[in-house]
Amino acid sequence: MIIFGSRTLTSSQGGGVFNCPRCDMQRNYDHKQLNRWFTLYFIPCIPMGSAGDYVECMSCGGTFGSEILSYDPAADRAETYALLRRLVVLGMVQANRVEPDNIAALRDIMQQVTQDFVSEDEIRNDIRDAQAANINPEHYVRQQAAQFTADGKVLLMQILRETIAPAGEVGMAQRQTLEQFASALGMPADTLNQIIAGGQ
Repeated sequence: MIIFGSRTLTSSQGGGVFNCPRCDMQRNYDHKQLNRWFTLYFIPCIPMGSAGDYVECMSCGGTFGSEILSYDPAADRAETYALLRRLVVLGMVQANRVEPDNIAALRDIMQQVTQDFVSEDEIRNDIRDAQAANINPEHYVRQQAAQFTADGKVLLMQILRETIAPAGEVGMAQRQTLEQFASALGMPADTLNQIIAGGQ
């Protein structure tokens, strides 16, 4: 009786250093290739082509698609901060709080959070874009909510609260905007109330 079949074997395609998302730092990796083989009596005889590849972190053992090699945490962070700023600007426009003191408050807070300078012109451009876009803020925030962790959502709301009410007093229009954003983010009312009270 002839016994034949197929089998997948793994081979190393090299390695290097990458930004491991599980370790949250640069680590060594092994780039592995999966190859299918025709087997005769359980012995691989004829290669049947590639079955894919993956990257394995040599520290934590995590495996990732090879696209992880192009992952840049600094660029990812910058993109998240830009989204955060645009969402706050959208809240400023919604609450009709785009005065110089609101812009200065956002600039100062973003600099504290990101450790990077945000110019007044960047914020003014964001305001112009938000006004010209004429989008439904609640709908847009709901679409972007998945981009943020629970802590990220709290941070967004804290920045929005401090930006639209820099003097500390949250008026009716500001509260309404905060409630709409909190609802779109799926944030409980008691968490929002703590954020509002924490700024006073």
